[in-house]
Amino acid sequence: MGLFSFNKNKEEITPVKGSLKNIKVLGAGCSTCHKQYEYAQAACKELGLNIEVEYITDLEKIMEYGMMSMPLIVINDKVAAKGKLVRTADVKKLIEDNLL
Repeated sequence: MGLFSFNKNKEEITPVKGSLKNIKVLGAGCSTCHKQYEYAQAACKELGLNIEVEYITDLEKIMEYGMMSMPLIVINDKVAAKGKLVRTADVKKLIEDNLL
């Protein structure tokens, strides 16, 4: 027993590798970016993930990622796809690739 462990097991202290923290779709609010948001939501639903997909249109927040090609798909705060519309099946693959 460590001095400050407070009876926590290792899983509670160390984040699990491959855990899904967040999914964001960043875009200008155009029809293509909105469609990307819908595809991302559908992919999460098909994978049985209980996670909210965030849709960000704020240009300042988008610039934080250093990208101007939209739409962007961000998984666990890393850009997974940029500048093109990614269909539901491909979004599912991006999610699965980022969980391994």
